[in-house]
Amino acid sequence: CLATARFSVDAAYFDKVVATMVFYHLAPPEKLGLARELFRVLRRGGTLHMAEMDKPETEREGYFLKVAGSVVPAESLGPHLDGTWVHTLSKAGFVGIRRLSSHSLTTARVLVLRARRQ
Repeated sequence: CLATARFSVDAAYFDKVVATMVFYHLAPPEKLGLARELFRVLRRGGTLHMAEMDKPETEREGYFLKVAGSVVPAESLGPHLDGTWVHTLSKAGFVGIRRLSSHSLTTARVLVLRARRQ
């Protein structure tokens, strides 16, 4: 279960962690579990860099998440459809969460962000 999974590295092992498209298919408890594990492996002052499916701004940008809904539970996609998935990072302990850029990929919207472990 990803909600309790652990990476095979010691705590505070990395200065930076990059996570790309790892959240959208996970149920909320699994999102939080993974966010906590990303937090655990970062050193104090370390940064998390993420690219993840985000709230569509146009009907067309919602197409990917709509299609994903045929194989991914609605509870997993909901936070991406409304943009609230980012709050999972603060629940895991991250601070200074900054939305760096948002990109339309025609059938999806991807948010790039940075967060920090204090």
